[in-house]
Amino acid sequence: CIRSHMPLQLLPRQLTTVKPKIVYVARNPKDVCVSYYHYCLLLHNLQDCTFDDFCELFLQGRTPVGPYLEHVLGFWQLRDEPNVLFLKYEEMKKDHRSAVFKIAKFLDKEL
Repeated sequence: CIRSHMPLQLLPRQLTTVKPKIVYVARNPKDVCVSYYHYCLLLHNLQDCTFDDFCELFLQGRTPVGPYLEHVLGFWQLRDEPNVLFLKYEEMKKDHRSAVFKIAKFLDKEL
């Protein structure tokens, strides 16, 4: 099991041949931008970068992990693969119980 924020094209190629189970959680781009800004402030020492400047970079796809839409689209295109579970953060938050059962079923785990 790996946990990653990397886009599909930066993950090991074995993902397409070994076919491990992948749980992908997409989130509202606005929320991603805000969260990513605070993450980058801490990790990448961006104290001189305003949120407005960062937001512009985010919208242009000029952040360390690249364009957000491409990130989501890479996994969205795999959503019908049997080894991929594509979830939306907002739906998971709205109904925790269903999300937990859906993930458990996907991972072949009993609750």
